[in-house]
Amino acid sequence: MLLAVASNSISVEHRDILKAGLSADRLLFLILSGQPATAASARDILTDISKLPISLQTTGLRWFTDNYRLDAELPQTIYEAIVLDGPAGLGGSLLDLMLLQVRHVAASLPERQTLAVFDKIWHLASAPLDPYDSNSRRPGASAALVDLAAQRPEIESHLTKLCATLSGPKRIVALDLLAQSVRSKGTESAASFMNINKTLMLSSHEAERFAKAADTSLRTAPKVSLPSPTRRFGEQITTFATGFALSVILVAAPAIVALIISTHRDIEWKWLAKISLAAMPLEGAIAIVALIATINVFTVQLSTQRLPGAVARVAGQPWHLAAAYIAALSLLSTSTYTPTPTPKIWPILQAALLIASVGWMAAAMFRIFHRTDPAEACKSYVDRHLRKWNRASSVFGSTQFWATHLWKGLDSLPSAGTGARHMVGHDILQIDAPTHGILLPKRRQALRVLSDPVFADGAHIQFNSQFGLIASAGDTIAYVKPPASQKLPMSLQKRLRKWLRPVDAGPLEEVSIQAVTLVSLALNSAKTGDVRLGEAIAEQASRILSEHLLRASTERSRLRAKHTRDDGGTHLGSGLSTVYPVSPVLRDVMTLLVSATSNSDDGVRKAADVVFNHCLSASGPEEQTPVIFIGRLSVADISQYRPDHLTTWLRRAGVTALRLRQREAFEMVVTRLREVARIPKFETLSVRSLSALCLAAVRLDPGQFRVAWNAISDWASTAKNPTEIVRLAMQVGAGAQESGAFTVAHTCARSIVDDGSLDVLKTLTDLDHVFSEAVTAQLMETDLGRIPTDTLERFRDYAAVL
Repeated sequence: MLLAVASNSISVEHRDILKAGLSADRLLFLILSGQPATAASARDILTDISKLPISLQTTGLRWFTDNYRLDAELPQTIYEAIVLDGPAGLGGSLLDLMLLQVRHVAASLPERQTLAVFDKIWHLASAPLDPYDSNSRRPGASAALVDLAAQRPEIESHLTKLCATLSGPKRIVALDLLAQSVRSKGTESAASFMNINKTLMLSSHEAERFAKAADTSLRTAPKVSLPSPTRRFGEQITTFATGFALSVILVAAPAIVALIISTHRDIEWKWLAKISLAAMPLEGAIAIVALIATINVFTVQLSTQRLPGAVARVAGQPWHLAAAYIAALSLLSTSTYTPTPTPKIWPILQAALLIASVGWMAAAMFRIFHRTDPAEACKSYVDRHLRKWNRASSVFGSTQFWATHLWKGLDSLPSAGTGARHMVGHDILQIDAPTHGILLPKRRQALRVLSDPVFADGAHIQFNSQFGLIASAGDTIAYVKPPASQKLPMSLQKRLRKWLRPVDAGPLEEVSIQAVTLVSLALNSAKTGDVRLGEAIAEQASRILSEHLLRASTERSRLRAKHTRDDGGTHLGSGLSTVYPVSPVLRDVMTLLVSATSNSDDGVRKAADVVFNHCLSASGPEEQTPVIFIGRLSVADISQYRPDHLTTWLRRAGVTALRLRQREAFEMVVTRLREVARIPKFETLSVRSLSALCLAAVRLDPGQFRVAWNAISDWASTAKNPTEIVRLAMQVGAGAQESGAFTVAHTCARSIVDDGSLDVLKTLTDLDHVFSEAVTAQLMETDLGRIPTDTLERFRDYAAVL
C-alpha cells in the first residue's frame, strides 16, 4: 500500500510496481521513499535498476544520481563494466544504464581508463545503423562518447585524429560526434571548432556540413523579451501612506480644537497657572494667513519663471504649505470663536497652532527652495500625478483590447469594412465626428444597429478611422451606402451617429501632453548647454512613457486572459499576432524626438537618447515602436541628421525588432539602412550598422540573418572599397563564430575566400591593425566576446583553413 501511494506522487503506475516482482520490494521502497542505499555497491544497485520496468528505471536513475556519491566507487565500476565485461557480458538494459552514467564519471576517470572506455564506446557508436533493430546501442553510445569528448580535451583530440584516418560513413559519424561535442562546450565551442577544422583540413562540402551540425543558434528557439509586470502591491502601500499623510495634515489641527472644546472644558491643571500666555488677537491670526498666502503667490511666480505652468504649480505648492494653511485657519477659528466657559488650555492651544503655522510655513519654504532645481521640480510633479496617469493608461489598454475585439467581430460581416476611399453621392451618408475623442463604438449596440433590415438588403458601412484611435472634431469616421434605389431611414441615421460618437479622450491626452511637455523641456534645457539637467528631466519624461506602456500592456494581458478563460476567446490570438491601436503618447513622443533632433547639437541628442532608449526598452510586441519610428523617419529630411546619431537609432530599433520578433519591422529597418547607405556621408556607418544587425540576428532570431546579410551583399556588389567589405564580413563572421553560429561564420569566411580577399583579412587582423578593428566593432555595439582580438584572429585562422 505504501508503494502504491508513493508511486502516485511521482507518476509511476501501480502495475509497473507489480511487474517488478517481490524480490525488488526493498529497492522499490528505497527509490519511492528517497532513502539512500548504504550497504549495496554501485554495480549491484545499477544491476537491480536494470531489472525494473522502463518507467521505473527512469525514477531509479534519478534516485541513484541524487543519493549516491558519484565520485567514490562509480568511475571504477563504469570502467570495469564497459571495458572488462564488455557489452556481451552486461546485457542490453544494464549497458544502457552504464552508458548513461558516463557523463557523471568522465571528468574523474584516469587518462588510460578514459581512452579504453572511448575505444569500446566508439565501436558501438560507429556500428552500422539498422533501422529495424529496436535494441540498437548506437544512440546511447553516441551520447556517452559526446559527453566524454566534451569533458575531456584529450578525448576530443583523439577522436579528431581518428577522424582524419577514416573515410566513408565512419568519417561522417565521427564528424557528427565532434560537432555535437563542440555544441556542448559553451563558451569554449569557438576554440574547439577552430582546432578541429585546422586539424582535419576538411573539404568544402565537409566544412559546410560540419559548421551546420555544430551550429548552436539553429537549435535554440528565439524568445520574446517582454517588460516586467507591474508591482501593484507596492502601489497599494504608497496609496495608503499618502492617504494617511493627508489625513494627518487636514484633520489634525481641527480635531485638536474640537477635542479641547468638547472634553476639556471643565478640566483644570495646576501647571497651567504657572504659564502666562498672551491671547492671540484676531488681527494676528489674519496676518498669519495673509503671510502664508503671500509666500504661496511668490513661490508660484518663482517657479513659473523657470518651468511650465503645470510643473510650476506643483513645485510652488508643496504639501507643507497645505498643512500651514490648515493650522493658520484653525488658529483664525480659535481667535474668532471662543467657547464659554473658556477652557484653561485655550491659550496653549492658540500658541501651539501658531507654532504649527510658522513651522509648516518654514518647512514649505525649505522644500520650495530645495525644488529650485528643475529636475527636482519635475520629479515631484511626476510623483504627484503618476498614479492618475497610470489609471488613464490602464483605461486606454482596455480601450485597445475592446477596439480590436469589436473589429474582429465586425470583420466577418459582409456589410462592414474599412478603407480610405472618399465616397460621394446623394444617397451616401457621411458620418463626421461631432466632438474630439476616441472612436470606440459600444459593442452591445453594434449588433442592434447592424442587424437592421437595411444592411441585410445590401447596405454597406465603411469605417475611415480605426477603432481605438483619437478622431478630431469634423473628421469623417464612416460612410454608409444604402441598398440600390433605397434611402437610409432617419431613425437608423440617428442611431448610427449616436453609436459612432467618440468617447472622451481627455485623461489619455493629458498623459500625452505632459510627456511631450517634459520631453520638450528636457531638449530645451540641453540646447541651452545644461546637458545633465536635460538628461535628468528626460528621465522623468521617460517614467511617464514607460509606465504608460506597461500599464496598457498589463491591462490588455489581463483582459485577454480573462476573455480566453471565460469565453474561450482563441480567435483573439496572442499578443504577438494581434495588432492593437497605436498609443498616442508613444506616437507623439516619437514624433517630437524625430523632429527635434534634426540639425541639433550633441546635448540635445544625448537628452533625446534617454527618452528614445526608454521607448524601446519599455515596448512589447504589441506597441510596434520600431514601426512608428520608421514611419516618422520616412517623412523627415535625412540629410539634416548626423550620420552617427541616425544610424545608432536605426540600429537600436532593429535590435528591438529582433528582440520582440517583429520581423516585418526588422525588414523595414534594414531597408531603411540600405536606402540611407546610398547617401555618401551615411554609407560607412549605415553598412556597419547592418553588420551589427546581422550579428544581433544571429543571437536573437537566426532566421532574420539573411535579411541583413542580403542588404550587405547588395551594397557590396556596387561598393568600391574592398577593405570595408572584408571588414564587415570579418566582424559578422567572428562574432558568429564566438556565439556558436558556425553556419554564419562559414558563410562569411567563404565569401572572403571566394572573393580572393584573404590577404586583406590577414592585414586587418595583424598586430598593427587588430586592436583598432576590435575598437571599431565595439563602437558599433558589435559583440566579439570577452577578448575581441582573439576572436578576430581565430576567425582569420578559420578562413585560412578554408
